[in-house]
Amino acid sequence: MVVTMEEKAHLRALAREVKEIAEKPLWDEKRGLWKSANALRKVRPLVLASLPDAAWRELIPEKDLVVRDSHLRTIEWDLRKRIYRWKYIKDDEIINSTLYVPIERAVTDWIDGRVRPYSARADRAEKFTPVLLDYRDLGKMKYPEVIVDRDTTRAKHEVLQSIFQGLLDVVEGEPFFAATDGSVMGWGNSLIDLLCELRGLENVFYDLTLAPAFIHEAMQFLAEGTIRYLESLERENLLMLNNNEFIAASNTPLGSNGLALTDELPKEGAEPHRVTTAHLWGYFMAQEFSGVSPEMLEEFVLPYQSRIAKRFGLNAYGCCEGNDRKWDAIIRHIPNLRELSVSHAANLEVAAERLKDDFVLSWKPHPGMIAAFSEAAVEKELRRGFDITKGCRLVVCLRDTQTLFGEPGRVSAWTRIARELAREY
Repeated sequence: MVVTMEEKAHLRALAREVKEIAEKPLWDEKRGLWKSANALRKVRPLVLASLPDAAWRELIPEKDLVVRDSHLRTIEWDLRKRIYRWKYIKDDEIINSTLYVPIERAVTDWIDGRVRPYSARADRAEKFTPVLLDYRDLGKMKYPEVIVDRDTTRAKHEVLQSIFQGLLDVVEGEPFFAATDGSVMGWGNSLIDLLCELRGLENVFYDLTLAPAFIHEAMQFLAEGTIRYLESLERENLLMLNNNEFIAASNTPLGSNGLALTDELPKEGAEPHRVTTAHLWGYFMAQEFSGVSPEMLEEFVLPYQSRIAKRFGLNAYGCCEGNDRKWDAIIRHIPNLRELSVSHAANLEVAAERLKDDFVLSWKPHPGMIAAFSEAAVEKELRRGFDITKGCRLVVCLRDTQTLFGEPGRVSAWTRIARELAREY
């Protein structure tokens, strides 16, 4: 990382502003609200505007960034986001003055030639490119291995310490969260997303009927590989407690579902300098099975996810899928379950009736309300949701707003309306 004196002064000015914001007493109040909600105590609905990078680029354009080094430029953008959130969004995300330096590492892939079905552009989709073309190709799979580069990590940490000394708490490592090593390990510890990437979504759907033994064998392999990966993180002392307000690129240890603050983790007997998964939040989902029956979810996915979920102290489940007919199966199979996603594809009434106050319900209203924006329509939809979930422990999350249509005020208005209504409940 190369930084000029002018750039360093600019970064320190941003960090000083962030530090002043982070020292405000209201954050302790918000931490208390999150801890209470995650402990299933009754509090007002909590509000998150979790914007993807595409929306943030409309709020803080690339051309406005000053620093040239790519890594420091990302940090500049992060600091500017914190300041912007404080000034204009004002949701229940907690702004702190911590800067995490992720441990530099590589994770070997499950199979040679894997192509992930993701585009670098938010305005286009990507196709599946299967690499398990034949059932026998499962024999080509390998368990991922973690290769750690502590020297590079230490060097980055020292540079950032020198830049932000006295302003930011620069921490080596970062809390374990839903996207840790996601390019290889997928979204959370869900397994089914990995299989759909490797085999192809349509092929998996055929296999459920035509080759169920293959699905079981593949899921068993992915579960074993994931367990070995988690055990290697424990051996290498790469895990960090995630019972805090950590958030990275709109994702937290609970996936897309809220902040992870809790006094229930770490569990009794935790070693301060050697964290294991037993003292962490885990996260799972099965959005690839949105159109698949509850019976098939229970046969082909949940037993394998359960093997991993039982290793974690608390768990969150769900992303964009609608689980109206699947709640019972998920609750039956996933141990230590605390938070569940209720996406705009789900029936909110069904979720509220089934989950009640036994779990935290993370509701994602349809992001289309930002596209066809009307304050009256936003208020009507949010009030409807708050009425339905009155007896629940509720987090309401604005997500997947890939564009604000050139009107930054839309997200501020959505958050203002949500918070005003939340005070009534």
